[in-house]
Amino acid sequence: MVKPDRKAREVSSSLKHFYDSYGWKQDEGDSALHGSIIHEDQNQDVKNYIEANELRYKPLFSDGGSFFLDIGCGAKPRSELAENFREHICVDISIVGLNEARKVLGASGQYILADMTELPFKSGTCDAALVCHCLYHVDKDLQISVLKDLYRIIKFRKRILVFYSSRHNLISAAHLPLKLGYRAANLLLNRFGLDLRPYHPFLTRFSRKGESAEDVIPSLYSYPYNPNVLAREFETSEVTCLATLTQYDSAVLKKLGLVKLVMPMLSFLEKQFPKGMSYIGKYTCINIEKSE
Repeated sequence: MVKPDRKAREVSSSLKHFYDSYGWKQDEGDSALHGSIIHEDQNQDVKNYIEANELRYKPLFSDGGSFFLDIGCGAKPRSELAENFREHICVDISIVGLNEARKVLGASGQYILADMTELPFKSGTCDAALVCHCLYHVDKDLQISVLKDLYRIIKFRKRILVFYSSRHNLISAAHLPLKLGYRAANLLLNRFGLDLRPYHPFLTRFSRKGESAEDVIPSLYSYPYNPNVLAREFETSEVTCLATLTQYDSAVLKKLGLVKLVMPMLSFLEKQFPKGMSYIGKYTCINIEKSE
């Protein structure tokens, strides 16, 4: 078990507050959850692309077993990845997220309210672990410790999959000049109905009249490492491309009418060159096999 210090506990507390008070609440004018709206492109073609990319990793869990740990599952437990396991164990820091997960899985799931830095499992008890887009919300000094704790928990020759973001790729490098010169970039982007800000672009879509985006959406800590830094802590691991584009990039493609053209091309490249595309794409999968 990881021992978080005061700073790490503050990070965990802000994460819990974000999802309990906002992320897993329904939008007033829509049945969709805020967490899904602000972190995922709602275009169906893009959603299909993301889902298909995640399912590419299903064969890695084909040996199945008893216990599938779905860490930070929130309102979206990955049931298809857990099909070959007897128990789908949903772990989340947000009680609201677990309630939403229960709506999806019902009695077929087990639900545990826990911080991933303090997981209540014995060594060698689980047959697989999935950490889906949540590790980079853990304090930067504890992310490797969390992975080592999961390594302790899973059985020999079993796997941990981490769906992870990164700042060390071609897409992020392409965004940097826009972030540095966002005022000048807006002159161009406004022509496409887009508005770049020095913070994540989804904030601009949810600011209400008379309120700043920061007032509407609680703060959410994020610190993505180079995923290769995390992977090299383990003897048997590899980093591959999960998805190339960010939500902002797909929004640009939609404005230009290029989604149906570009997405199949990216899917082909990601399947054929998964390791190479990890240096280009924004989102990666860290695959760790327990070798000892």
